[in-house]
Parts: sequence; structure tokens; C-alpha cells
Amino acid sequence: MPLIDVHKFVDSHIREIKYFVFGLGAAGIILIIRDLHLVQTFRQVSDIPSKFVTSHITLQGQVKQINHKGLLLINHEPAFVIPFSSWLRKYRKKSNPDMLPVQLANVQMTEPGREWLEGNVLHKHIWFQLLFKTEENVMCSVSIRKNALFKTNINESLVRQGLCKVLLEDVTNPEDKVVQSFVARLIAAEDKAQTKKTWNVAGHSKSVGKEIISLVINHKSHQRD
Repeated sequence: MPLIDVHKFVDSHIREIKYFVFGLGAAGIILIIRDLHLVQTFRQVSDIPSKFVTSHITLQGQVKQINHKGLLLINHEPAFVIPFSSWLRKYRKKSNPDMLPVQLANVQMTEPGREWLEGNVLHKHIWFQLLFKTEENVMCSVSIRKNALFKTNINESLVRQGLCKVLLEDVTNPEDKVVQSFVARLIAAEDKAQTKKTWNVAGHSKSVGKEIISLVINHKSHQRD
């Protein structure tokens, strides 16, 4: 086709061509969002891609239930909402009512801690950073809105108030810098609780915190060697 005819065709169909280009661009964006799982609702641990966990992605959702072990059952909310997604979510909830099981990482739950969660976290919107996962639960650093500008970390708050213990057994990947930083904050919260003598957990010992500190220090010394 001669160039002049091409220009004539473009001029006479400019609107259709614009819509076509826009459609291609929108389709490309949708594909990218889908590949990144930004519109997917996670209802089971197996739904979460491994790369999300290794990258320590932060997700969000609403706490619907708290079981007798202090496990948070979350209605996960995707990062992006697509048209008709609210209708789709309602349909999926009826056909698949499962909720994402989120466990507070490095925290040994107690009855006082569980009661505190029911009074302060149940039915609230939370942010949960993925640290690692098991076949049954996803282990997270959980935060809740404190005010318009700041969030409060639930894991640290429970330890700082002396309601829960720090769990050394949960440190499955001590060389991970994100995990190191998180554990260090928990240790600081534990030290603060001990200083204020606010422990409410019977039989709590300083040995747990010391063992975690030793674990982190030993790992750093191995890195230097």
C-alpha cells in the first residue's frame, strides 16, 4: 500500500486506532498486574508465591477470627481492585470461605496475649509482612494502624507488655537480614519489658532473649570469618 494511502487510512480511522492502541496498553498492564499477583486474593498458604515470602512482601487484610491458639484468620485484600471485583469476592467467599491463617512470628502465644488480640486486633485492618511459611500457617510481622501517620507492630507490642514470650525456635533463617532486624526489635522489646518488670507470663526467663542474641552475634562472626 502506498504511503499516501496509509496516511489517508490513519487519518480516516484515527479514533479506532487510538482505541486499539489504548486497548493493547490496558491489556498489557492487566497481564503485568496478573503476573505479579496484585489482584489475587490469598485464602490458603499454598496460594502465596514463594517469591513473596523470600522477598518479605507486606500484604493487608482484615482480621475475621482469632482461634484459641492466637492464630489470626485474615480476609486478605489484594493490592489492586479490578472492575466487578467486589461481586467476584462475594461469590468466592460463598464458594470458598477459607481465610488466610497468619501467625505472629517469633512470639509464643499465651492466654493473656490472645485476650489482648481479641480486644485490640479482632475485626481490624492489619498489615502483615511475610517472613516465612509452613505448610499450615504464614509467619508474619503484623502491624495495625496507631493513628493517621503511624502503625504499631503487634508482635513487639505483645512482648513489650510482657504478655508473650520471644520464640527462638522460630528463627529458622538467621542469616536473613530482614529476620535479623525483626528479631533484634523483639529483643529490644523484651529488654524494655524486663526493665519495667511488666512480665505477665509465668516462668518467663531471660535465657530466650540471650540465646537469640547469641544466635545473631554468632552468625555475624561467622560472616566476618
